[in-house]
Amino acid sequence: MSGPRAGDPAVDLAARWLLESGIQSPGGGFHAWFDLDAGRPSFLYTEITGYGITTLLLLARVSGDRGPVARAVRAAEWILSAAAHPCGGVLTRLYAGGEDADPLYSFEGGRVFSFDTAMVLYGMVLLARETGERRFLDAARSMALFLTDRMQAADGSLLPVFDGRRGAPFIPGGSKWSDQAGPFHAKAALGLVEIFRDTGENRYRDSAVRLCDFALAAQEESGRFITGGRSATTNLHPHCYAAEGLLYAGGALGIPRFVDAARRGAEWALRAADGGRGGETFDPSAGRFSGAVRTDVLAQATRLAALLCPGGGPDGLRDALRARQYLGDAPGGRGGFLYRGDGRHVNSWCTMFAIHALALASEPDAAREAAIFV
Repeated sequence: MSGPRAGDPAVDLAARWLLESGIQSPGGGFHAWFDLDAGRPSFLYTEITGYGITTLLLLARVSGDRGPVARAVRAAEWILSAAAHPCGGVLTRLYAGGEDADPLYSFEGGRVFSFDTAMVLYGMVLLARETGERRFLDAARSMALFLTDRMQAADGSLLPVFDGRRGAPFIPGGSKWSDQAGPFHAKAALGLVEIFRDTGENRYRDSAVRLCDFALAAQEESGRFITGGRSATTNLHPHCYAAEGLLYAGGALGIPRFVDAARRGAEWALRAADGGRGGETFDPSAGRFSGAVRTDVLAQATRLAALLCPGGGPDGLRDALRARQYLGDAPGGRGGFLYRGDGRHVNSWCTMFAIHALALASEPDAAREAAIFV
């Protein structure tokens, strides 16, 4: 098999899919998914291109193959040439002709999401360190300043969206968790911590700490992060983002309260995921979950377990994740991970998260030494 080899056949096959399926466009950006029925990929997605950079760097470090670094450079160059906005952040989705474009997320709408920018920031600062290229560090600093100076509120939270046309933050007003300020923004601490390490500027460290403290205020004693604002519901996907950010910042900055909160959040997520049998969103008013657990959540819970739980967590969780890998013969699909177990979309970020999770489970020393969190 061509491409980097990490030791786990599932990881190797997923890596091959990332590199050879066309999910990364010739220009460098990553598509959100490949539609097995339509036989083509979806829109290009900047947040996912940020994950693509970190996943490619992870593969390079775990396997010793430098080839993925060049692909990461190509991804970063696409962001700089196609998605970077004068405000310092990045635009979100580039739709192709014939696709139904969502005006809130499309490049044409000019909206810049804090979370998307933060995921790209993390990839950029790691790529700058890997390649020694100043242009990537300069881009990372612009993104970090956008977050700290334009988007961080007095309570430490991040305003979710910036309207590039008006030149001011924008509140969508919907009920979707990603359109709100919430504890999931703690994952922005990854990039802020790393640019603090590279520049020594305390403003970035302080911003990360304030952001994580805001996330702590949204956590219940049970470990559950409230991600639904007024509804007080919890969607497992952003719940895991909150735990990831707290774990990373707590470990990097030596702040035990963040690591403890991440551990409690991970334990709650593992109970909720229930080896893939649980639900997606918890409604406290009904006392139950709705929706089936998605593959990205299975991967997030698997890697949190690998990092925080004795023995790496339940085997059933890893087995449930592995069962979501598409092993059929449809062109463009084999090796990637399905968005849902019964779905027809082979999803790029689910695959990236699964690569990290399974590398931590099967090659824990190499994956941890890589010091990259997708």
